[in-house]
Formats: sequence, structure tokens, C-alpha cells
Amino acid sequence: MKTRTIELTNAGQEYPFTFSPTTVWFTLQARTSVDVRWSTEPEKVGAPATDPYVTLKAGTGFDSRYKNIPIRPGISLVLYFASDAAGTVVEIVEGY
Repeated sequence: MKTRTIELTNAGQEYPFTFSPTTVWFTLQARTSVDVRWSTEPEKVGAPATDPYVTLKAGTGFDSRYKNIPIRPGISLVLYFASDAAGTVVEIVEGY
């Protein structure tokens, strides 16, 4: 297991996060109480956001072990993140 972070420096801007190719599950949560948009497709979560994307609601977390997220060992998954709050930090735990 490894904990990493990504800072969403600018409000409304999309930021990519590439997982290790050995990742088999992950969890997400914002460090502060803000909504975070994320998607497996690029150019969906920046302002204005367009489907498909998921909103990680303020004060909640996400665990890929309980959802149907296609993670294939040996292939690096990329997620794209954005928030309407500048300086948002997303905590990501990767399981191997």
C-alpha cells in the first residue's frame, strides 16, 4: 500500500494522476471538505464539466474495491481530477 497526493492548484482546471502499473485497488478522499470531480476520461472534469464524470462529495471517500473500476495489473490507470476550490488536495491510497 502507498499513499500519494495530488494538488488541484487552480479551481476548475483538470489534473491527471497516473497510478503505478502494479495497483490493483485504490481509495480517494479530499483532504478538506470540498467536492472533487473525477473521471477515467480526459477533458471531462475541468470547468465546465461534461459527462461522464463522478463527484466525490465533500466529507466522503471512494474505494474502488466496491465499484466496477477496470484496473488491470501491468497497465497504468489514469484518473483526471478537478475541483471548484483552488488548492484542493486529494489523498490517494494505492493497493498492490
